[in-house]
Amino acid sequence: MNNYRSHSEVINAIINQYVRDFEDQNPARSKKNLVNVFASIPYQDNFWKENLKEYKRLLEGIGLEVNILFGPFSGGVKEWQTIPSANFNILVSPWYGEPVVENLKNLYDQPYYKFGYVPIGGNETTKFLKGVLEFAKENGAEIDEKKANEFIYREESAFYEEIDNLTTFITEFRYGLPGHVHIIGDSGYVIGLSKFLLLETGIIPKEQYIVDNTPKKYQQEIADELANISEKRDIPVSFDPDAGKAQKEILALDHSRRGLIIGSGWDRDLAKKTNSDFVAAFHPIQYRLTLSTNWVGYTGGLHVIEDIYNTVLSSYQ
Repeated sequence: MNNYRSHSEVINAIINQYVRDFEDQNPARSKKNLVNVFASIPYQDNFWKENLKEYKRLLEGIGLEVNILFGPFSGGVKEWQTIPSANFNILVSPWYGEPVVENLKNLYDQPYYKFGYVPIGGNETTKFLKGVLEFAKENGAEIDEKKANEFIYREESAFYEEIDNLTTFITEFRYGLPGHVHIIGDSGYVIGLSKFLLLETGIIPKEQYIVDNTPKKYQQEIADELANISEKRDIPVSFDPDAGKAQKEILALDHSRRGLIIGSGWDRDLAKKTNSDFVAAFHPIQYRLTLSTNWVGYTGGLHVIEDIYNTVLSSYQ
């Protein structure tokens, strides 16, 4: 048992023992535009509060009402009481949280839209929102599709405008940027970051290490998702909750080229030993304070770039 599994058990216990008492006031699927979102796990995900805030903002931007359930931007217990009345659920995860949406499907016949990794940056956030939009239409939500697509276009355009503004800097500073990345983290971030870094920044994902104790039945699907990022790049992945083994494997690799490690606070010394740049993203995380930073969505992609490039610039001489 770990936080990823126990989080689902706690949510299901609350639904079964508390939320069900309010079914009469909140008939199943009675609000066609309301959705329940199950995504970043509070405190397990270092960016959870701002991530959930951003999911809520993006989904409201395409015309949905959103039960985000956790954090300062939720409606608290009153919001939990309305879970049955949601038209459908959104799961952003490769596996953790799936027992919750399956439970709600059994209880209230609520279908769910699953997006199997954290959407970061332009490509994947647009893919996520358009997937939700199509699912909402299929399930009878009353969405103004024109306005929804205009919102997506504005958000995507703002993201790529910032990327365009970075072009000169990236071109001139290319020799000083890391060429590849190793990520030691949970499966949702490993997939999402690998897609974003390869396709939108040009940093190549090398060996990736998933340490969330992913159940075996999901491992091949995750490996396939990584394999399908690019036909030209093979992205090996290992599944082992022992991050120490990942460190030993990375130490044994060739470090003649400048690399990047995204991991927990325990991986800072590994980055020093391998002459790699380091971004602390996962718990335990002793070396950064996160108050208003998200790593989700269009703005999340920009924050990831800021974190990486600020680390590089701080070591530049």
